[in-house]
Amino acid sequence: MWAFFLVISTLALFAVPLIPALAELIWPTDNEPLRVVQEYDRNIRHFAQGFREYIHKNFSQLLQEPGKEGTLADGTRFRTAGKDGVIFSGDPETIPFLVLSNGPLQLPDGYFFQSEIYSRQSIVSGQHNSFRAMLAEEDITLQDYSTVLRWVHAGKQLRLGTGCTLFGRASADSGIVLGDECVFERISAPIIEFGSYSKQEVDVARAQGARTPMVTFPRVREQFGRRWLLQGALDFPAQHFFDGDIVAGKAMNIGAYSHIKGSIKSNADGHIGAHVVLEGSAVSANSLYIGPGCMIAGPVIAEETISIAAGTIVGSPGRLTSITAPRIIIEPGAMVYGTIWAVEEGLVRVAGQSLKKARA
Repeated sequence: MWAFFLVISTLALFAVPLIPALAELIWPTDNEPLRVVQEYDRNIRHFAQGFREYIHKNFSQLLQEPGKEGTLADGTRFRTAGKDGVIFSGDPETIPFLVLSNGPLQLPDGYFFQSEIYSRQSIVSGQHNSFRAMLAEEDITLQDYSTVLRWVHAGKQLRLGTGCTLFGRASADSGIVLGDECVFERISAPIIEFGSYSKQEVDVARAQGARTPMVTFPRVREQFGRRWLLQGALDFPAQHFFDGDIVAGKAMNIGAYSHIKGSIKSNADGHIGAHVVLEGSAVSANSLYIGPGCMIAGPVIAEETISIAAGTIVGSPGRLTSITAPRIIIEPGAMVYGTIWAVEEGLVRVAGQSLKKARA
């Protein structure tokens, strides 16, 4: 008898902690779906728009008072720029207050701004500065080796000098220009230029008049309509034309001066040669290496690294697109219309360093 009660007591002790879970399983009370707000993720300008609303709500009148310093009811410290666009003189190199300007704002070298910066017109920063976040209704210019920690948005154009770093989001309503050796994560603008863009000359006769049509491929696994699914790797010959979409089971190499009126996907590394025209998207399950002078209309996606050579254009003014990969390396001279998202790191690297694996 005592053994029976001992077993029952032991089972009861083990069951007590499970009672709430069993009750929830039988009579659920927390079965509503979680409300997830994803606007901040979809809209790269989300934080800038929220900050602009905050400025309009709290500083519409204060912006008209140059050289004013104070603290809002919520504890936010602020200072407005003087009439000459200078915000301070003789302050320590770490600035803890919100910086505001009704006109063009000029910032010196070597400061760390712990709070946001706003200008109703433009912002010109000195070298070796660090910023939490920035918003200007017109242009923003960051001189060499400056860093933005969270986000930056320019109502017109955003220009960055050599060696600047953009953590988080960077956007502009007109365009973005990134200098050599800049580091970025997520950037978006109608046009994004890397270094000094100079259009490379293309042999028109070779590029347009001498392409040989491709009508079939070796090792075709499946073909339906415009879509060709291939077994193994594909070596697409130079100066050829194909109208359709290609999926390679392994690596893919697109020869120079070819034209594909469709999209391509490789299930290993992808190599796109010089001056290739691709009217669709380019996708790689590993890394994707794009040679110089190419024109790619659609999205560019890779699971590892995307490397883009000088003179290549992705997207167009009438067809904004995107580039997405954990690591993105772009040479000065390339251009992108739309959005670039380097999940881990993006680099602007001088010619000859970013395309060691690329084929001509």
